[in-house]
Amino acid sequence: MYGFRSITPFVIGTSPIPYRRFILLNILAVLLWTASIGTGGYLFGGALEACIGDLKKYELEIVITITATGLGIWMVHFFRRRRQG
Repeated sequence: MYGFRSITPFVIGTSPIPYRRFILLNILAVLLWTASIGTGGYLFGGALEACIGDLKKYELEIVITITATGLGIWMVHFFRRRRQG
């Protein structure tokens, strides 16, 4: 859940939990969070690389296609507004 890691220390800090227990719980939460996010990112990167493969040889064509598409969309909007006003 997005933001859960950020709000948890505030909620625990406003509760009547002693500060030593709060620090211990916060350290455990940090360790769990970093291990899960780091491992997930590493595994996702490996899976993405396996699925996409070697795109380096198509890099120029991809950039040209994205640029031409964006320029085409911009031109359509530009000329439609110019014609209306």
